Amino acid sequence: MQQELTRLQVAAPGTASVDIDDADLPVGFVQTEGTDPTDVTVTAGATTTEEDNGFNVQAR
Repeated sequence: MQQELTRLQVAAPGTASVDIDDADLPVGFVQTEGTDPTDVTVTAGATTTEEDNGFNVQAR
């Protein structure tokens, strides 16, 4: 599966919420790493990253 990175170009300083749209994931995928949604602290003039999130097909 191809990894997709989403970038937000400009955010106001403060707290921002990162929420993965689960409806866009393939059927059967479940979150295996990270938390969703996640709050991050945005600092003026800095690059802010969100934690790693992993999704995988659930075993049958």
